[in-house]
Amino acid sequence: MRYITIMQQIDDAGLDFTLLRVFKILLETRHVTRAAQRLGLTQSATSHALGRLRRAFDDPLFVRGPDGMLPTERALALAPGVHDVLARLQQLATSAVLFDPATLTRRFVIGGGDFAEIAIVPQLLRVLRAQAPGVDIAMRMTTTTVDDLANGTLDMAIGVFPGASPTLVMKKLLDEGFVTLLREGHPALAKTLTVRRWAALDHLFIAPGGSDGGIVDEVLAQHGLRRRVVVQTATFSSAPLIVENTDCVTTMPARMAALLIAGRALVVVPTPAPLPRFSVMLAFHERSRSDVAHAWLREQIGAITAHQERR
Repeated sequence: MRYITIMQQIDDAGLDFTLLRVFKILLETRHVTRAAQRLGLTQSATSHALGRLRRAFDDPLFVRGPDGMLPTERALALAPGVHDVLARLQQLATSAVLFDPATLTRRFVIGGGDFAEIAIVPQLLRVLRAQAPGVDIAMRMTTTTVDDLANGTLDMAIGVFPGASPTLVMKKLLDEGFVTLLREGHPALAKTLTVRRWAALDHLFIAPGGSDGGIVDEVLAQHGLRRRVVVQTATFSSAPLIVENTDCVTTMPARMAALLIAGRALVVVPTPAPLPRFSVMLAFHERSRSDVAHAWLREQIGAITAHQERR
């Protein structure tokens, strides 16, 4: 409770780490010149800092005595709280420097659909097993990502977040485009796949959020065309199996298609009409920015996707 009270006073007064150290050293030395020497400051700078402390706490704090500067009752009352604050700040600084992922034991909950699970998680697990074997991750699909990050249900999330809350921090992981997927021997492959022929095919629509229309529908509408969605799925991972065994075609992110077609009788072709690219983001709440372990995990995810971008 004392820590919370002094922190509120420090915040209200606009004090910083240096001023609190000046207070602490003055309390120990009871002398401005000796305090300046300990702090590595000039006597003038130390006196100026003392003036700021006095104005902040509306008290002289230290007054001249026969053997140096004597702390006032107010200074003595503040001393334990200032000591606590400095000790905690030092502990935070030390933990950041000494952070060792190999000793970390923690479970992170990450929001994201099967895009993240297929394109990122396998490589992330290899990193964790090698560098942080005590770290576990749990993937969650959610329709309330912003709220879940705000209330701590999620530690971070991977996906596309248009119009996200300003309380969230966004880091771009990668840029992505779209391709169309068909089975080998599909009749449509016998001719050039024009926009009109593409629109006339049976389409599988992947809608993780359950929406009834997507970017393909918007682009086709610009051409005065509509497609028929004969099947809609909630995940990317099921789409290749359906496409391989039917005459349906599907449009999906290029990176996902490359990972999912291995060993399947499938063909990847450019979309007949250009589709806008999109950015996959890593989102987390502002309060997690200075969490050392959280930051380390974010760095690993960023490194994985940066490597994918370079390939």
